[in-house]
Amino acid sequence: MLKGELDGLAFLKIPAALEQGPSFGALWVAQTLCDRLGISNALGKNRHTPFVLLMIAARLIEPGSKLATARWAKTHALKEISGLDPDSFDENSFYRALSWLAEQQENIEQQLFRHRYAQKAPPQLFLYDVTSSYLEGSSNECRRSAISNQLSAKTMG
Repeated sequence: MLKGELDGLAFLKIPAALEQGPSFGALWVAQTLCDRLGISNALGKNRHTPFVLLMIAARLIEPGSKLATARWAKTHALKEISGLDPDSFDENSFYRALSWLAEQQENIEQQLFRHRYAQKAPPQLFLYDVTSSYLEGSSNECRRSAISNQLSAKTMG
């Protein structure tokens, strides 16, 4: 709304205030992604599923602690999207859901794999992220090659 657009209502002599309602879009998109990727089905219908899905949404939209997630949920249309009342839980609900998730991990992974490759052949190549790994060794061909390239560049230049 632009400044002055409500000036015409001044004759009503009723105090008016604008408020923002609960945010809907981002949480709905995260929920829809979980549904389409098969995550919702893999989790099943139980008391922990809404909390796991909420943690996924929060990680995508507003990463933070479990306490921050519980507070964040109060600003979103959680009840309308997932049926979960934001005043009915606290951060401990997330920790209980994480315990359940750890117990169910293998089953959930298998269901997600089957969902992903239901119509396709399973992958032949897996990539593993080692960006936070520390590797040691007594021989490193890449390092030797890089040093050799640096030395030859210095002698030529």
